[in-house]
Amino acid sequence: MNSTIRTNKLKKVGPLGLLGLAPTILLISLAVGPKVAAHGGEDHGDQKPKTETTAKGAVLRTTRLGDFELTIKHPPLEPGMTTHGSLFVSRYDTNEPVDDAGNVQVALEAPGGSISDVAVAKSATAGSYALDVPALTDGEYALRVTLTAGGKASTATFSGVEVRNGEPAAGAAASWSGFLLTAMFLTVGIGLFAALVYLSMRVAGRRPLGEETVSA
Repeated sequence: MNSTIRTNKLKKVGPLGLLGLAPTILLISLAVGPKVAAHGGEDHGDQKPKTETTAKGAVLRTTRLGDFELTIKHPPLEPGMTTHGSLFVSRYDTNEPVDDAGNVQVALEAPGGSISDVAVAKSATAGSYALDVPALTDGEYALRVTLTAGGKASTATFSGVEVRNGEPAAGAAASWSGFLLTAMFLTVGIGLFAALVYLSMRVAGRRPLGEETVSA
């Protein structure tokens, strides 16, 4: 009596094997996305100035200047408006406020080279100075802070200071760019996962069959 027994013979990776690759692809997407997104704001050392936007919309700028750390805080700068800000000078190693940082000068330089002085007034709080930024025209400026002590002057420069009507500060723009890039990589990872599921279902539905004849 002859009977035919059909056995499945998959010649390629099975559905479980394809699905097993999905977590790896998602992990790669999550790992690569944030790195790419963070590239535009990466820190290349202690001397590189940093700019960020606080939750309340204020612009915070920090940098190292020799043994000191400078922190400037101000609202977004808009054309034709006087803006009040603050400067805080502290020891870089200990974060202690510096009560006497010498002569402190702050100025904004336009691309054409014109200089706009920022009024500086020492407050009663150690290391703290009040800043009055004059009304400026629309454009991009370089903010310079100069400390002169013992006859030696040192200057820190914050570039890319924007004066715009209602536009987000540089830190906010960078944050949005990072968010969008991360979302893009997550979308790609999810799309690849869905494609693997679809392919696995197609492979499962088209398994090649082989025949083996057994004589009883």
